[in-house]
Amino acid sequence: MEVETAEADTVYYKHKLEWLDEEAGIYYSIFDNPDSTLSKSEFIRFAGSMVK
Repeated sequence: MEVETAEADTVYYKHKLEWLDEEAGIYYSIFDNPDSTLSKSEFIRFAGSMVK
């Protein structure tokens, strides 16, 4: 998910990815800070490298 411009004052991330591994019972959350210089594609590549 990405922050909408109107919401930017009330959230604490620029990009956020969350998922649940129901089989293992583990909830994952990866996010950057609002001032992050990561692009959406860079964030996706970073997150993808963590779940390999």
